[in-house]
Amino acid sequence: MLQKIIDYKNHLEHYNKAINLYSRNMSQHELRVHLLDSIHGSKVIFEAIEDIAPSYNHSVVDLGSGNGLPGIVFSILYPHLRVVLFDTDERKCTFLKSMVHKLNLNSTVVNKNYLLIEEPNIFISKAFMKSKDLFTSLPKGSHAFNYVSDYDFSNSSSSSNRFYDYRVLHSTRYIEHGML
Repeated sequence: MLQKIIDYKNHLEHYNKAINLYSRNMSQHELRVHLLDSIHGSKVIFEAIEDIAPSYNHSVVDLGSGNGLPGIVFSILYPHLRVVLFDTDERKCTFLKSMVHKLNLNSTVVNKNYLLIEEPNIFISKAFMKSKDLFTSLPKGSHAFNYVSDYDFSNSSSSSNRFYDYRVLHSTRYIEHGML
């Protein structure tokens, strides 16, 4: 599992030179923070899924997957759950498909607009859109978890812990949860 995370990080750095999966100005420290947030957030969300839907057998859908954070990480950590990676950028979908294949993940990449999803699912997203807008745009009966960042990389001693419905996932990030 750890090796897959390391391989993913290495591929992410390699592909970023051609596709711009994340800011080229991002430091190694910042990239590690994003990866750790996805690891911690995946754990929080998985625990929440077990609480709200213990016999859940649908897909976990990552909206605006882009560089694969958090969907790829979630898929690595919880291989028994099917993860659907949604993005409208064909180049990023090519990267995601490559990661799914290379890391042998139980995931599917979909190059469509998420608004075409009609059935309820569990949705995860990282800064895809404001939580309020995200929660109101998904099918009724869905659960949505949005990773929201308030990390100030210019001040490494930032201590702005904020809680919403679920536990803090990192000292500088939080997850918002909405039931539709």
